[in-house]
Amino acid sequence: MKTFINEYIEWIIKALLIILILTILIYVFDVDSESGIQSIDSKKSSFEIIENNSKIFLYYFLLFPIMPVLFLLDLTSITTNIYFSFRLFGIWYTVENMYAHFFIEFFNLLFYTYLSYINFRVFWEFRSIKYVIKNVKKNYQLYLFSYLFLIIAGLVEGIAYA
Repeated sequence: MKTFINEYIEWIIKALLIILILTILIYVFDVDSESGIQSIDSKKSSFEIIENNSKIFLYYFLLFPIMPVLFLLDLTSITTNIYFSFRLFGIWYTVENMYAHFFIEFFNLLFYTYLSYINFRVFWEFRSIKYVIKNVKKNYQLYLFSYLFLIIAGLVEGIAYA
């Protein structure tokens, strides 16, 4: 378990470095777009948020062979939206609208993407789905734990911004 925790912490650090690099690239190339930014009035219910986050969770669970592509797309989307929110609405508005669910949702995203990354490694190392299934069975409690936090984050976000 200690190895798992150490590797997960390493995964978080790598994700944060990717986000930093993406932020620098967006800033350096002075990308100027409002696409992808939700309007201030576009609030979603807890159910809609949980449904959307569940789809993402399921993508990572089922599409583990292409997990790095999904992960880079997600980090790019997250980074771009936060960057443009800073530019359009200001830092304080962005932080105020993120903090309620960010720590649960973001670190949980990193957690279940890390579980997907483990399946990605197992799959490509052994070139067999049966080893991935063994790994999922071994870690099923972690998947349940992660999904529970996904639901909690959706509830917090839906209630906080209702």
